[in-house]
Amino acid sequence: MRRAVSVSVRVLSDLLSFAALFIAMGVLQRIQPFRLGYFPSDSTIALPARSSTIPSYVLYAITIVSIVITVIAIETAIAWEYIRMKKAGIPVVLYSIYDYLLVAFFGYVATILITDVGKVAVGRLRPHFFDACGPVPVETTSLGYVSVYRCQKNPEKPFDLMKSFPSGHSSTAIYSAVFLFVYLQLRQPSWCIPAVRVAFQTVFLALGVLTCVTRITDNKHHQTDVLAGAILGFLVALSAPFYMCHLFPSQPNSSVRVLCPFSAKER
Repeated sequence: MRRAVSVSVRVLSDLLSFAALFIAMGVLQRIQPFRLGYFPSDSTIALPARSSTIPSYVLYAITIVSIVITVIAIETAIAWEYIRMKKAGIPVVLYSIYDYLLVAFFGYVATILITDVGKVAVGRLRPHFFDACGPVPVETTSLGYVSVYRCQKNPEKPFDLMKSFPSGHSSTAIYSAVFLFVYLQLRQPSWCIPAVRVAFQTVFLALGVLTCVTRITDNKHHQTDVLAGAILGFLVALSAPFYMCHLFPSQPNSSVRVLCPFSAKER
């Protein structure tokens, strides 16, 4: 009974934590980014507008499904091996899957949140700003810098054009790729064929890099935006598992000690 209550409290606290993150993300979406001006001769924001090779919904679908399927498949394989050797019960599988998905998606949401903070705080104009906005100068300094303007095109949605830095696609894609790379490296059944693991790791990293490249070729981001997003995703992917493990201290005979992805015992 006490264990059931403990599990319920943990799940509730996890849900509240995610709810707080999603609320923060919603608030950030409604905040106007820092409004930078521009020089009419700035060629870095004069590129043609293009549709995204990888739309946001495709990115989210692929990364989320990849994480879920990978974690479920690996943890089920490990748990099945454990069941055969130790006669453990099926609930161990559920605890395992829950713990790893919690780690993965806490970092996933945190990556998006940190990215949104950067977009709002910096307010960098996208490479296709001129083409997508069609800005009309309102106030211009003596040096020709347009400090105040209005968009002729898409006047109802000008804020997105001010959210170039850092790249959200890049941070999300690289976070997912690196997290899965590390996860597959550290969590695998004893019978796993190394070549198969390396093949999946290569595919995940290749998809992450491909996503970054398309943000440049689609004129959605400057190169430094993509680099910053990739670094952000990389750092969160490496730090999130260690941070989450500290939230659940190791206890003797605890599923957290056994299942925490980067515990001292497993390293």
